[in-house]
Amino acid sequence: MLRVVLVLIWGATLSAQDDLGQAAKNPYDLARYLNLHEKTPFNRVRQVLGPGTEFGNLQGPNCESFGCSVDVVSIPKPPQAIVVIEGRPSNAFLRFFEDRNGWRYAGMYGNYKRDHGFACQINRYGDRPFLFVSEQGIHGSNFDAENEEWFDLSLPTFEPVFSFTLQGHEIGMLVRVSRTVRATATLASVEPPDAIALDLDIHYQVSAKDIGSARYRATYGRAAGERKFSIRSVEGEGGPALSGQEFEKLA
Repeated sequence: MLRVVLVLIWGATLSAQDDLGQAAKNPYDLARYLNLHEKTPFNRVRQVLGPGTEFGNLQGPNCESFGCSVDVVSIPKPPQAIVVIEGRPSNAFLRFFEDRNGWRYAGMYGNYKRDHGFACQINRYGDRPFLFVSEQGIHGSNFDAENEEWFDLSLPTFEPVFSFTLQGHEIGMLVRVSRTVRATATLASVEPPDAIALDLDIHYQVSAKDIGSARYRATYGRAAGERKFSIRSVEGEGGPALSGQEFEKLA
């Protein structure tokens, strides 16, 4: 009797794996499968998708213990879809391209989720779609930050082309200076050469008393053929002049 039970369990496991493998050929079927089987281990999804599922140092969403929310973001041009798996301790983004032969898995990205709310949106600039994703930044006893990652979805690679701190603070102990930063980024040029303007507001305090503020605008760019944006210039108001390297350390 025990042998029969083990065979039945093994057979059911194989059937579930086959179902997931079939669903993973289409982003909408995959999202439907994961919503119906909310306890599916994320490692099983990675195994089915195969190469291109590296997740860095992140554990991946733990859907078995905490549950996950799964949705699909559709991009008509170039035709593609992103399966968004929102969970804890991290989120996962699975990209698929569509062509005349159907759907093709095209990479994965994961980000860390802690104290800040999750946000994900598509913005289109001309013929190029960008994905904006917010995530937990640097975190510790005296400091905390929320970052935003930009993905150029007109590129074949699925990796951030620009990253910045949306908001953050560092608490100075005793008489040390505390800092609070807030930033806004805009795509300043939609035609090559691409350019991004990053406005950064900084407020300084000592022992909870305001002692001043400063504002900077940095311009980032990339030449034709480049994937990632790099800093080009910095202008300031109310604070000392900064080099590009000093600005990025401050931000």
